Amino acid sequence: MAYAQKTLNAAATTGYVIDLGQSCGKVTVQTVGRAAFKVAYSSAPATPTNAYFPASGATTDTIELAAGGEFSVGVDPDGKGFIPGLQDPIRYVAVWAHDGGLVRAVGH
Repeated sequence: MAYAQKTLNAAATTGYVIDLGQSCGKVTVQTVGRAAFKVAYSSAPATPTNAYFPASGATTDTIELAAGGEFSVGVDPDGKGFIPGLQDPIRYVAVWAHDGGLVRAVGH
């Protein structure tokens, strides 16, 4: 399976949903500016809002990255990409861009 490679030029205080175009077993996301993320599986999530960032003392079900941050979710056994029945398929990355800037997502 080919790698899904996406780059988003995000505006500050704006939400986006990146469609990777295929089911992936592992996704890595990098950001230039501060942003919050959620990965989704077979159906597209709603467009993110500033609720992706928790209020003081609260929690959210998102991953917040400082500027220059990176995270990965899932596995890519033996570099084979998504294997049905072994992994949950990751297809979408929802982004709330706090600062704006490039957001890079690579799935396999």
